[in-house]
Order: sequence, then structure tokens, then C-alpha cells
Amino acid sequence: MGQHGAIRLQNEVEPMAVEVQLTEEEQWAEEHRKMHEKHRGHEAMHMEMMLIFIISVIVGQIFLVTWKRKHFKSYQMCTLVGMLTIPVYVCFTRSWWRFLATWCVFCICSAFIWLKASAQHISGGTPRLVYKWFLFLHKLSYVLGVVGYVIMMLALLGFHVFFGVTQPTLMDVGE
Repeated sequence: MGQHGAIRLQNEVEPMAVEVQLTEEEQWAEEHRKMHEKHRGHEAMHMEMMLIFIISVIVGQIFLVTWKRKHFKSYQMCTLVGMLTIPVYVCFTRSWWRFLATWCVFCICSAFIWLKASAQHISGGTPRLVYKWFLFLHKLSYVLGVVGYVIMMLALLGFHVFFGVTQPTLMDVGE
């Protein structure tokens, strides 16, 4: 019994919280709103971070140019080692096996051509082989870049509907 003669029920019923089912877009918009609310007031910090980034890039560029001018051989050696090891590391950590296979084929072909070009006595066809290899790489890069750009533009302009795929799927093809 209560203070003024009121009777208290043993199992009082609490008002039930109504769960509203949101669409995927509404959930994304709500998460986006919460993220903006969480980061409100950080504009000054973001500006400082951007300034630090820009200054770091400028100082790094000055360092690299100076290193290249004063110690060319060590610069080239470190660049070569980085170009040969960093892609392998990234591919293994992210399981990009197709890229790793393509990279290995490229490195093997380039090493073969480099060995032929750096031999003591080169044959008459070696300069033509070197030229053909780099012309092929140039044309392949150009074609892949244009095709990827066209595919991504088609996805952005809504043509994914004609192909019966989602926009992210078509964008992944164009990457």
C-alpha cells in the first residue's frame, strides 16, 4: 500500500519503447548526424592538422631533393629497394593476390630486359626490345586509365542500372 491508501500493483507495466525500423539511407543519415555532433568544435584542430601535413610535405620534398643532389647513388638504391619491397608488403597485408601476380610478372619482364640492356655486348635487337617494352607499358597504362575512367563515369551517371549491377560493384570494376 502506498502513502495515501493507493494500492501498488505487484507487476507494474512500464511504457514500452517503440522501436522504429529505419531504412538503410536513414540509418546512414543518422550515423552521419551523430558523427557531426560528436566532432563539433574540432575545426581548429583540423586546421592545425592540415597545416602540419602541408608543412611536412614541403619539408619532406626539400629533404628528398637535397638527398638526391648530394648522395645520388644511395638515393637511387633506397628508391629501388622501396619500389621492390613496399608493394609486396602492402599486397601481403591486404591479400591483393592479383596485383601481386601482376607485379611479379612486370618485375620479371623488366629484370630480363634490364639484364639484356646492361650486358657487356648487346645484340642489335636489344634497343628495339627495350623500346617496344616501354612503348607497350605506356600504351597499356593509357588504355587501362581511359577504360577505368569511362567505367567510373558510367557508374556515377547511373548507367549501372542498364548492366543490372549496383553502383559500388561497377565502381570496383573501374578501379
